[in-house]
Amino acid sequence: MQRRLILGTSETPKVDDQTALANCAIQAGEAAMAIEVSDQILVSQPENGIAHTFKGQALLQLGQVDEAMGHLSRATLLCADLPRPWLALAEAQQKKGETQRALDTLRAAVLAVPDSSEVHFQLAKILLDQGYVTDALPNLRQAARLSPEAASVTIELAKALRQLGHQNEAVRILNEARQRWPRDPQLAYLEAITFHDLGNRQKALESLDVAVKADQPQIEWLRFYVEMQVKNPEMLYAAMPADFDPLLLQKLTQALQKILAISPADFTARMWMADILRLRGQERQAFDAYQQLLDECGEKDEVLHTRVQAGFGAAALAANELDTALACLQEVLQVNAEDLGAMRLLTETYFKLNLAQETAHAAEQAVQLEPDQVDNLVWYSGVMERLGKLDEAKRALATAAQLSPERGDLWLKQAQYALASKQTENAQKLLAELEQLPNVSEADLVQAAKMHIQLEGYPQALACLKRLQDGSQSPKAGLLCDLAFLSQQTGDFAGAMAYVEQAVRADDQNIRLHVLQADLLAQQGRPQAALACLEKAARLMESKPLGEKQPAQSSASLFT
Repeated sequence: MQRRLILGTSETPKVDDQTALANCAIQAGEAAMAIEVSDQILVSQPENGIAHTFKGQALLQLGQVDEAMGHLSRATLLCADLPRPWLALAEAQQKKGETQRALDTLRAAVLAVPDSSEVHFQLAKILLDQGYVTDALPNLRQAARLSPEAASVTIELAKALRQLGHQNEAVRILNEARQRWPRDPQLAYLEAITFHDLGNRQKALESLDVAVKADQPQIEWLRFYVEMQVKNPEMLYAAMPADFDPLLLQKLTQALQKILAISPADFTARMWMADILRLRGQERQAFDAYQQLLDECGEKDEVLHTRVQAGFGAAALAANELDTALACLQEVLQVNAEDLGAMRLLTETYFKLNLAQETAHAAEQAVQLEPDQVDNLVWYSGVMERLGKLDEAKRALATAAQLSPERGDLWLKQAQYALASKQTENAQKLLAELEQLPNVSEADLVQAAKMHIQLEGYPQALACLKRLQDGSQSPKAGLLCDLAFLSQQTGDFAGAMAYVEQAVRADDQNIRLHVLQADLLAQQGRPQAALACLEKAARLMESKPLGEKQPAQSSASLFT
């Protein structure tokens, strides 16, 4: 060590240099050297509190706790205004199992050095370890006030606040901390679970996304991420691909891969991964994975065995191993006849086997299990439609719409049934119910407009698309084209021309738009202008290769 070499060149080394050397030795784990140098100081200055502190810490490193405590106790008397001897003495007392004495020491330290964040924090940590969260809170607050730059203090304070039910204060503190350390994964995870406590799922997911992208995320974080995204992972075996966005499935796959990289034997993660494989269309891999899981889990844990059996049945159904699916799902339902997911999977298995009577019976059993669950009624309606039992399908859908009248897709589907049955007046009434809803999806508005056009209800179709336009900051050319056409059909030529001009500005290379513009100009008695638009359309037609003569997807229209 450089300091020792320097001291060796002097016959009478300064105490400050010896003190610095002893400190370096302790930091380096060189306990013997620290004791030697501390003894040298104590020969000349027996009341040197710092030397007693260093010797006590060095003895503590060597496991000589009793002797260490003697020096550290003396140090707290000689240099009571320093936090180090108090902290070291409390550490020694804890090593001896004298937790209460350690607490008393740190309480005395708080009085002696009230501005030491370390002392407040260490006292709080021991109190937390003993389960005294309420008692620890004032010291945590003080430590955080004294050391706002210490992330570890903020984390413990937020944990304590959350544990005591002060979630709103915890969120405020975490929000401030994350502005300072936006990529700290532990802070992000803690913020996520606190938002989850408050029922704010979206904010929880935003914070959790930061935590799971860390270089070394903890399994606990990754598992919570999967649980948050899936909502009910225990029922993941019954989920269908249409229930999940492909990008989300990719994210779930990555999270599970990270869990398995840390813990390859994690049974639950492997089971969830098998479910995700099925949902991503990798049916054979899912089938093989579940077969291995079933071989491993045995029958000792009936609940786990049944869950794996259900997942294996779902994978077998997806892989078209219908006999295996049938056997697995029937066995699951023998154990738990009220397993809705398994009953629905059994229904689909019967349907694939062309067993119409069994399909209908299983579907009826499924709907009886949850007769007021909207998604279950919608599923049942779809099964009845596939079986050709349209009256039953309509009844189930009507019940679903009564239970959840805010869902536009239910009114739309009922209108489609009515239109297919040539009940045009009823279809119009159902579409009117849809259009009165405050929140209607873009897809539902487009479908409603298409149905109105089929019914030649151009004003109603125009109203749907205007609502769509109102929700868009920059409407696409295809939508503007449709608005122009429908305005033309309702006799609003000025409105139609305004829409088509806006559409042309958005997509000047769209042949259809120039033709529509020409038609509108001709109807307004402006033949020369109409001819110019047709010439522009003809030039575009000649200049484009055959494969590019259709409009781009952004220009897609209801009338192409």
